[in-house]
Amino acid sequence: MRPAALGRRFWVAPQLHRSASGLSARRKFMPPHATATTAVNGGATGGIVNIVRYVLAISLLLLAIAVVVTNWACVIVDIRNRRRGIHQHYSTTPFFFSVVCTFLAYQVYPRADKLWMLSIPLLDIAKWGLLALPTVWFRAGRADDTAESKRVRGPDA
Repeated sequence: MRPAALGRRFWVAPQLHRSASGLSARRKFMPPHATATTAVNGGATGGIVNIVRYVLAISLLLLAIAVVVTNWACVIVDIRNRRRGIHQHYSTTPFFFSVVCTFLAYQVYPRADKLWMLSIPLLDIAKWGLLALPTVWFRAGRADDTAESKRVRGPDA
């Protein structure tokens, strides 16, 4: 019999339960989104597996963020050194490292709202340099052509 105070939404059909006296029907009152497995493992956000997934995803994201911050620091220090006349270059980490870390964190993260993770590789300045690479190659090629034409034709041409 169903209690009237709970209403129809919270009623779950009787389930067989093994007790010392044998099989008996046991009635459970659970919210509509809960199932028998969520009652056992602690719900959608509980359980040791999900905790491990959260920790792994957050640590991978922190690693990707550390790489992004390091790349920005390298570029800023490189620009400051160039302005001061110091010819020491600080190179950035490979461009795919933060993408791989973010992709693995995206796959491991247990929640459904994880699209925000893809903004981390977009903030990496090493990828911005790759976007500007064709322009740099075009300018360098054009500068080489003008230098060669001046050499062939002479400085007066």
